[in-house]
Amino acid sequence: MGILETRIKHNKFSNIAEYGFSRFVVLTNNGSHPNGRIWVIWRKNLGYDIIVVDISSQWIHLLIKIEGKQYYVTMVYASNSATTRHVLWEFSIKQNIQEAWILMGDFNCVRTMEEMISNSRPDYQDMADFNDGIKQAKLDDLASTRCCFTWTNKQEEWDRKWMKLDRALVNGERVLRFPSSCAAAFEPGVSDHSPICVTADCNEKYIPKSFKFLNCWAQHPTFHQLVAAKWEWSTNGNCMESVLQCQRTLKKDLKQLHRANYSGITDRVLLLWEQLKTCQQQFQTDPLNGNLLQQEKVLCDSYCKFRNIELQIAYQRAKTHEIKMGDASTSYFFAKVALRRNTNAISGI
Repeated sequence: MGILETRIKHNKFSNIAEYGFSRFVVLTNNGSHPNGRIWVIWRKNLGYDIIVVDISSQWIHLLIKIEGKQYYVTMVYASNSATTRHVLWEFSIKQNIQEAWILMGDFNCVRTMEEMISNSRPDYQDMADFNDGIKQAKLDDLASTRCCFTWTNKQEEWDRKWMKLDRALVNGERVLRFPSSCAAAFEPGVSDHSPICVTADCNEKYIPKSFKFLNCWAQHPTFHQLVAAKWEWSTNGNCMESVLQCQRTLKKDLKQLHRANYSGITDRVLLLWEQLKTCQQQFQTDPLNGNLLQQEKVLCDSYCKFRNIELQIAYQRAKTHEIKMGDASTSYFFAKVALRRNTNAISGI
């Protein structure tokens, strides 16, 4: 658990921690800030290791190891100064963490105009810097429920401001490991901030996936013949009913085409890659073998073909327009697909 803006000075920290949290380990950033802006608390003897990686006036960065796996957690209380917050953005960018990583807390900045209601003008440069830092660090918002605005100044009527200052940011690996994870921002009560609770699994119920046309189907040799045969099929009724019936029958055939040729595309790519490496290893002992030469050519062509198909499918499902086709970083696209599913999932009503 992270507690922010505690305003407890260092000389009082030990007494309060010992009195209120005797069964817990309490970590604070009093050494980096005199008012102890961040506390991180976890129960003792839980069977996992928590390693302190870095402590600053704006964050406490931890590495958690559980059952042979590890992931990073960073509790954030960003500075009120836009200039000082740049240190936080630079810290996020420099980490380049490949493991699962979540940053949560008060970032003291909104990402878009939709995240605030206020009579005063927003700082557009501040928002741009925040979004640019998130993008460069390869982070994004975790799906959030309950309260949209997490901070209010508690003023009257026209002087009241509402903003989403508190959030949870995750990297792609964190989304892939916990695809149904979500953050719930609860009602603030007497505080001006909403508490945020992140769950690793929201118990999302299985919902059948809707039919989506994949562009790679059009590259299959039998695609045009299949569509032409179904489109010539006539039905009784008006023209619109005929079109709908053709689409329904074509959808079944396209699903069969996908299962036969594109299902499990990632596993197929990995298998072809292993076969290609094995073939090339055999070349080291028999470099003049004509059969191996022909086999390598076939495997190389097949691998490139299915690798490009995998990339096209991932690119289309991710609906990512920041980079162009040809990057071949399918792990990036898979993370984007998982993030879209996480954001669009309905974890509660």
